Amino acid sequence: WQEAGAAHDGVAAAAYRDKVMELDPSGGAARRIEGTANLQIACPLPDVALHLFRTREHADVVRGGERRMVHVPWRQATPAHDPGEWALRVVRPAGPIGDLDLILRVAGHPVRGSVLVAEGAGDVQALDRLVAIGGAPVIDLYDAETLGEEGAERAFAFERAGIRFDVRGTGLFALGLRVLDAAGVAERGGVAATVHQGGVVRDIVLPAGLLVRTTAAPLLCGPDSLAGSPAASIPDLPAGDWLLVAHRPGRPPIRVPLRMPPGPTSFTFAVPFPARDAAPPEFVHVPDPSGQNLAFWILDREVTCAEYLEFLNDPEVRRGLDTGERKGLVPCNTSGVPRFPRDGSTGLFSLGPRWRGDWPILGVSWNDATAYTAWRTERARRSGRRETCALPTYRQWQSAGTVMGREYCFGNQFRPRWVKSCFSRPRAEPEPPRRFPVDESPHGVYDMSGSALEWLDDWYDRDKGFRRAAGGSWAQAGPPELFRISGGYGLAPETTSEEVGFRLVLTMETEE
Repeated sequence: WQEAGAAHDGVAAAAYRDKVMELDPSGGAARRIEGTANLQIACPLPDVALHLFRTREHADVVRGGERRMVHVPWRQATPAHDPGEWALRVVRPAGPIGDLDLILRVAGHPVRGSVLVAEGAGDVQALDRLVAIGGAPVIDLYDAETLGEEGAERAFAFERAGIRFDVRGTGLFALGLRVLDAAGVAERGGVAATVHQGGVVRDIVLPAGLLVRTTAAPLLCGPDSLAGSPAASIPDLPAGDWLLVAHRPGRPPIRVPLRMPPGPTSFTFAVPFPARDAAPPEFVHVPDPSGQNLAFWILDREVTCAEYLEFLNDPEVRRGLDTGERKGLVPCNTSGVPRFPRDGSTGLFSLGPRWRGDWPILGVSWNDATAYTAWRTERARRSGRRETCALPTYRQWQSAGTVMGREYCFGNQFRPRWVKSCFSRPRAEPEPPRRFPVDESPHGVYDMSGSALEWLDDWYDRDKGFRRAAGGSWAQAGPPELFRISGGYGLAPETTSEEVGFRLVLTMETEE
């Protein structure tokens, strides 16, 4: 049982656990396996609600589930809802939708597998569901984008009120149609949705102004998860992985992963609650429960081509390129086609063919990435924001990505289709971030095991001068170790690769 646990083999661990329980008449070994913890949580603020979730493998909770981690309210032996069913979590609330609410269905459709029409044309109406193109099923935006490209005339199958109908055309654009996933439709507002709100499921028309994220491990906050406010004392909790969610009205929730050993465990929650606008949108707050002032904000995705293009077109950056002070800032893809061709008359860069502004920036060196972070810091200071932008350190990367002892942000089992790897699509190529909701960390950070290898502000081998690039990428096939939070490569800082990009962390001079 111990060896299986060390090897992260859940199936073998379960089998050996049963053997230990059968062959342990004294109960000594069973107490180690069945060990419990007594949790004490104290928070100095009077208006904080504490929610507690046990982190377990989906397959151990739901028959036929996957070998990935999900979160179950601590009072629920049997979850009322599938804790691994995809949902939309709220990043920015609006109207009647709060921070802890979950959107379960949009326009009557489930979050997973729904591609919906944004605006109708001809026989197709807004919120019709696109289900197939040319006979091939459409389950996500990638299918719609690739199958729906301009080509020969074919059938586009839609569904409305459970009735399927076909429209013939040469492409989605030719049909005058734009499609969105459930998150995109929800953010437009004005659409009916099924919402989990405080333990109750109700139908609500979504307001405009929401910002949401698709999650494969939703947190169903309600009476079954509530541990106390502002303190909690819970005896006899099973030892293992837990997730504490602290919520203060008007502030974004704070998540604190806990690994509780058998025996008494005392936890004083004295983490500051940052203001909602303390960091730009799309940054996630990673707290520091140790009280050592090591909290930081991290971008929940990689920096995109559009954001890097804005950097290249800054007048000071272009001047540096013209004078030779800045070098290597215009990456090319492997076929030699410039990603950012430059107009000879205006000197401005643009996005080259075959590249999208919402793709992660790739092919930049560590030197280029740090030049971008310095530019972001300077821009923030000029606008009056007292923040420092940088690449994540290895410690920050691990803090944002997983909990101690876990190989991946979603558990210890790896499946290539759970992350943006070379096997996740029929054709290996980059695509926009956050499209693989399983690849989400306990703090709500995406694509830490796929999409792009990411430069870190740390050494891989100081003697050789190699900087660290962490995580997996869209072009990698394996082995699985490359996709681990602890995985990656050591590369010379001037190296560029079509697999390597970066994301940002922010630290504030003052945290509220």
